[in-house]
Amino acid sequence: MAIEVDSAGGIYQNNNITSKSWTHVTTAEATYMIVGYVCNGGNPGANFNGDGATRIIKQTFADNRVAYLHVLAAPDIGSYTVAVASFTSGYFAGYSLAVKGVDLSDPIVEVAGVDLGITGTISLTIDALVNGMAFDAAGQKTGIPSVRTITPNGSQAQRINNSASAWVLGAGSSKATTGSTVTMIWTGTAYDSGICAVSLRPIVAADETDKNHSKRQLMGLI
Repeated sequence: MAIEVDSAGGIYQNNNITSKSWTHVTTAEATYMIVGYVCNGGNPGANFNGDGATRIIKQTFADNRVAYLHVLAAPDIGSYTVAVASFTSGYFAGYSLAVKGVDLSDPIVEVAGVDLGITGTISLTIDALVNGMAFDAAGQKTGIPSVRTITPNGSQAQRINNSASAWVLGAGSSKATTGSTVTMIWTGTAYDSGICAVSLRPIVAADETDKNHSKRQLMGLI
């Protein structure tokens, strides 16, 4: 079965803060949560209804501006708070997604990040699987407090984007994966940029597992 989005939430704030929270409502079908954000660095943690989410990557770019991704298996069901705290005072842009159809025995296909330097194309390719899903957190340090914009590729669902009058842009998106790799892309003006992304493994239905086993038997592989 394909991984599908259950519910989403997100928020951004461009003035000096060291923590941020928002409400996220999950349903009974939600089995996995992703929290992605861009901020001024530090050593932040993320939780949902008090349950700590595991940080899977911290990608630094442009003078300690940082993109983070956290994950949480079996999030509580209902309307609760996503909280991120203890980051360096500054701006914040973050989102949360609850999804269903993830193989909880081995959920992550690949997680990676890159400091791209000065570029207008923020891009990262990672391994993926058919029927999976990928998520990213991307940012730019513009150095100019005026309107700047980064835009996701048309195949990506934008989840947060503080493209506004800000020194630093933070954004995040999700994308269904249809092959052995997936590329997450944002475009804008050339500034110091960075991105991190994770791809998730879908549940393989029992009948598909049986078919694959039979096929391997016929091929003499087992």
